[in-house]
Amino acid sequence: MRQERGNVAVARPLTPTNTSTQVKAKKQPLIKGLTVPEKLLYIGSVIICVALTVLVVSRYAKTAELNLSIQKADKEIQQVKEANLQLEAEKNKLKSDARIRQYAEQNGLQIIESKKIPSAGKEKNTP
Repeated sequence: MRQERGNVAVARPLTPTNTSTQVKAKKQPLIKGLTVPEKLLYIGSVIICVALTVLVVSRYAKTAELNLSIQKADKEIQQVKEANLQLEAEKNKLKSDARIRQYAEQNGLQIIESKKIPSAGKEKNTP
């Protein structure tokens, strides 16, 4: 410890005493590339992942396309229902008695007042 504290009473040698501990260059292990089976394994796993991704994305695209076609069909159904309601209203308007009478009068038909004919079963003959 005294040597480390800088004691001047102790003589120090000029050359280092530990000559046996030379700095040796460590051998770096050679970095080898991947072996052929490892390369095939990695390439195969990448191909499988890409294939699964493409499959999932294509399914999503088909689902989106079907959803769009369903929305278009719903709009068409709504339009057909509205057209049916309009046609039903027009049918009821053309079917009305007042319109038929007006059409008959415009085309020269004469309206004959109907006389009530007594029914035979309801009237009783009293002597």
